[in-house]
Amino acid sequence: AAAAAAAAAAQRVHAKSCLPAFVSHAASSPFLLPPGPVPPALMTPTQARRHIASARTPAAARATVPMAADTLEDPPATAAPFGNPSFARMLSMPAIPQALVSADRHEHILPLVTTEYDALKDLRLVSPETVAALLNGAYDDKYSRVIIVDCRFPYEFHGGHIRGALNLWTMEKTLGTFFAQPIVDLDAAARVCIIFHCEFSSARGPAQYRYLKEIDQTIMLQHSRIFPETYVMAGGYCAFFKEHSHLCVPNTYQIMKDSNFRRELGQNQTILDCSKNEAQQNKWKLDGIVLRLIDAVQAEGRMGLRHFRAAPPSPPPTMHAAASPFTPRHGQRLPGNND
Repeated sequence: AAAAAAAAAAQRVHAKSCLPAFVSHAASSPFLLPPGPVPPALMTPTQARRHIASARTPAAARATVPMAADTLEDPPATAAPFGNPSFARMLSMPAIPQALVSADRHEHILPLVTTEYDALKDLRLVSPETVAALLNGAYDDKYSRVIIVDCRFPYEFHGGHIRGALNLWTMEKTLGTFFAQPIVDLDAAARVCIIFHCEFSSARGPAQYRYLKEIDQTIMLQHSRIFPETYVMAGGYCAFFKEHSHLCVPNTYQIMKDSNFRRELGQNQTILDCSKNEAQQNKWKLDGIVLRLIDAVQAEGRMGLRHFRAAPPSPPPTMHAAASPFTPRHGQRLPGNND
């Protein structure tokens, strides 16, 4: 008994010694957000149901739903790939000039909205109304293409998403879609509008936005960004579905914390945490396509991007419905307007 008590006391001392390091990391990490008023990630099941029920309340009778963290992450690992021969080059990459960072906040086409959350003030936020106008063709004279990036987990996406959205929920998917196997010609991407969002656009969506922006600015450095028209939709799918559910397919809203998808939530959160850990270790700087893009831009400026053309689209792979890990199991249902 005495030995067990001593071991428990040692664990408590170790936990206390680790706390300042975690708090310091949480204050500096771009992927961790301080809890806002009534964070959905910390809501009880009853509070979550009331939060979602506001989507069916008339607009004139409800207050604006605050943006808050829709996921909680653990601090990332600190290991670095010192054995990689490209690691020295990664360390030698110059920092992004502050002038470019500041200019990026002011040069935009879409009207922006503000937020009370300090952790989100570095984002270009657009309203759900602006996104609906984009889908309805109001900005066709400004953009050659509009890409909606849904950063929610696959079971959320299949339970209802904005028409034509792409489900890019890990950092690797974003890197591959826009750089490794680009879906647009990189030399003509300046006329492409990209909108990121998740359930509330407070954690997953902003993290993907910052990730794409950092890669873009690292590649271009002294030049204008490859994707200058990049935004985050304020309020996320929750806010969009309230007013524009007719633009969602299917016309439903699958919440993240659904007891029917507890297993999928745990699996997807683990995968996302690993993806974010690698992103925070800057492993993307060791990716061959990123190094090729940097070399092309250094040699030819923005004209070097013309060598990176979009590959022709391939037909999606077929998968039997019963074998899909994101198909509701027997007895599960997706919540709709009458739930």
